[in-house]
Amino acid sequence: MWKKPPKHFFDHDADGACDDRESTDKEIWINPNLCEKEFLKTCIDEAFHGCIFEIDNEIVDQISEDMGTFLYRIGFRLKDE
Repeated sequence: MWKKPPKHFFDHDADGACDDRESTDKEIWINPNLCEKEFLKTCIDEAFHGCIFEIDNEIVDQISEDMGTFLYRIGFRLKDE
């Protein structure tokens, strides 16, 4: 979903969220109004949660920060097809 996550996920404002493994209709929400670099990092973060929900959030945050920064530095950009 290219929209901000529903408020029921957190008690604070979030730019991304992912349903847990137990959900029958899994969805990922990403705020589409982020700058391109933050959008990339948030997509990576939520993709990790979607694949391996059990990983501690601090670890996922660090992985997505590092991977997003690396991909952005080597020139990865979003483009319309």
